[in-house]
Amino acid sequence: MGSSRPFGNTRKLRSGRHQARYCHLGKQVPADTTLATKAGARARLATMETDLLSGRHVDPSSGRERFGVFAERWLEARDLRPRTRDSYTSQLAHIIAEFETMELRKITPSAVRAWHGQLSKSGLHANTVAKVYRLLRTNPVHIKGAAVERSIERPSLDWDDIERIADAIHPRFRALVFTSVKDSPLVNRYFAPYWKKALEAAGLDESIRFHDLRHHAGTSAATAGSSLREIIARMGHASSDASLRYLKASARRDEEIADEIERRMNGGLDGR
Repeated sequence: MGSSRPFGNTRKLRSGRHQARYCHLGKQVPADTTLATKAGARARLATMETDLLSGRHVDPSSGRERFGVFAERWLEARDLRPRTRDSYTSQLAHIIAEFETMELRKITPSAVRAWHGQLSKSGLHANTVAKVYRLLRTNPVHIKGAAVERSIERPSLDWDDIERIADAIHPRFRALVFTSVKDSPLVNRYFAPYWKKALEAAGLDESIRFHDLRHHAGTSAATAGSSLREIIARMGHASSDASLRYLKASARRDEEIADEIERRMNGGLDGR
């Protein structure tokens, strides 16, 4: 007989070994291993309960599902904005290419590490690799630091640069709030050629991205004295993490101004 407890129970098998199990959605879910003693099975049950509450435990029977099927169902069940769904679909493609036909239970730590290593060498941006990995890490396989995006120092624009870009770009896009010629949302593959031509005409580095204009706007708000809460509201950030980078940029700029003032003061005193 099994011994009952608030979460699950243990049972003694014909082999003499003991197994922990719990009830989920009307069926008994057994542990994937058996233990030599009843005490060991109880300890395993306690671990299963902890893992289930934290989201780390997975029903062993669900591990037989192919990753491609699981990924399709997972994405379909999410209530996402169209742009976010497109982004997830693009990122999932890098995972499905490797694991589509593999059973979930067979996606081992070594398989994930090998896939991550190949992805890192594929030419994708490091932050894109981090985003792709984050979609996979709901599987109980983790690579320390693989999901972390690194802060990258972007080219610094000033108002003269922005004015030159605005003068050089196609007149339709001079406003920064626009649609395609068919009045549909503007996608990057359509806009990119116009942006590239404008940078060339303005004599600016081609590594400058359209998103750097947004970065300039955030930094300008910070240097104008905006508080963190005001920057979050203006930039539409969901948390303070993204907005803090603008305040840090503002602090660096403040140091540069102080250094320049000190240099001029010293120059004036030396000239006496």
